[in-house]
Amino acid sequence: MARITTPVKGYTGVVVGVSFVDGHGETDNPAALAYFARQGYTIEDTAPAFPDGDPTEKWTGDQLKAFAAAKDITVTDGKKADVLKAITDALAERKATDEAEQKRIADEKAAQAAGANPAQ
Repeated sequence: MARITTPVKGYTGVVVGVSFVDGHGETDNPAALAYFARQGYTIEDTAPAFPDGDPTEKWTGDQLKAFAAAKDITVTDGKKADVLKAITDALAERKATDEAEQKRIADEKAAQAAGANPAQ
């Protein structure tokens, strides 16, 4: 899908079958995109920088780096395998931390339900 911006700021209406609101519309129609390109509209590709799901060895280096940036994972500019390992290690660590926090909360709730003071 591509995000289209009209040359007329704030335009609301329909152009070649694409609805625009406040100067912006979206389409993946190749004919409409060709028309917009010829007429001076701004076209932005809104495709995700990386596939859905967790990274695999099939992902490109750029996709891995984009995923890491989106998930706030620090990686070095090393080999693709090293970047993938850093990401999978960080995700595993986060999962373990989340599970430990969920257990702590469940234990605290159970202690409160039993009338005991939760461990601080």
